[in-house]
Amino acid sequence: MAWAFAQSPSKSIFMNLFMMWMIGSNISIWTIMMTIMLVLSPIKAIFGVQEAFKRFEYPGLSLIAPKLIFFAINVALLGMGIYKFSVMGILPVAPFDWVGLISMKVAEEQSVVIVS
Repeated sequence: MAWAFAQSPSKSIFMNLFMMWMIGSNISIWTIMMTIMLVLSPIKAIFGVQEAFKRFEYPGLSLIAPKLIFFAINVALLGMGIYKFSVMGILPVAPFDWVGLISMKVAEEQSVVIVS
């Protein structure tokens, strides 16, 4: 039962891939809402691993492997959402996204050429 529960998020990977392909890469409220949902669901699942597997705990039963599989699948789903944000241009991943943070260099010397 714990293994089936641990592998249950993998059933939604292909559905999420299809949905992300269908909504495209344009910036709209629908695209952003769907991508936020794709990112928030794995985050909630990752932080709730202990609570989710509490019903499977029995004395002498190790749940480390199912928890790791559950964690890995949710990290993969989270990566899909972050990649989608990157493709949409919302995440600052290119060097030119950080140009505003670079300060201008002030010249310490100036040279003047006088032509007569």
